[in-house]
Amino acid sequence: MLTQTEETFLIGCLVELINFEKDVEILKINITLKPDFNLMDAYSVLDRDCRSEISPSELQKELIAMSLGLCEDDLKLIYARYGEN
Repeated sequence: MLTQTEETFLIGCLVELINFEKDVEILKINITLKPDFNLMDAYSVLDRDCRSEISPSELQKELIAMSLGLCEDDLKLIYARYGEN
């Protein structure tokens, strides 16, 4: 059982995660509404060898090159969430 402090912290984290996910969805919608947005061009930034798929190592290499400050666990989570589709 959680203490009151732990419960409050957990709720705060979940609210922060929900708000972050909402912000991401808004940004995704906004970028797709741009007249010069082309999903294939965006994908080709990551798919350098034009195989129509991106391996975990390719994704890691490209995201590291973008200097986003992601650790290995972050990269694994990103690929697990978005990499299969």
